[in-house]
Amino acid sequence: MSDELIDVVRAQKDLVEARERLKDAEQAAIAALCPVKIGDRVQANGYSHTGKPMEIRRIFYQEGCDKIDGRFVSTARFVAHGPVLKKDGTPGLNDGEYRGILGALPKEDA
Repeated sequence: MSDELIDVVRAQKDLVEARERLKDAEQAAIAALCPVKIGDRVQANGYSHTGKPMEIRRIFYQEGCDKIDGRFVSTARFVAHGPVLKKDGTPGLNDGEYRGILGALPKEDA
């Protein structure tokens, strides 16, 4: 195998390992900072089904920009998904969304 192809294979392996480390770090941040956990029942505040009760089944990490103390800053957020609950409290077929902010991200050195 040529040196160039060996470099490609090594770079792909490094990328896979970096993605795994990133996913682990995101899950650790969610576990430490997220105010809700899997199985919690909350009022949906996402795009659809707002105000309806839902049960959290999955929680994802997300980065964005939010207004905190009158300034726009880069933030770490969480987005939780799960079924919207029927009137009798059982999970329905539609998914709801619950969003929140974990905190402001530290500024990177330029």
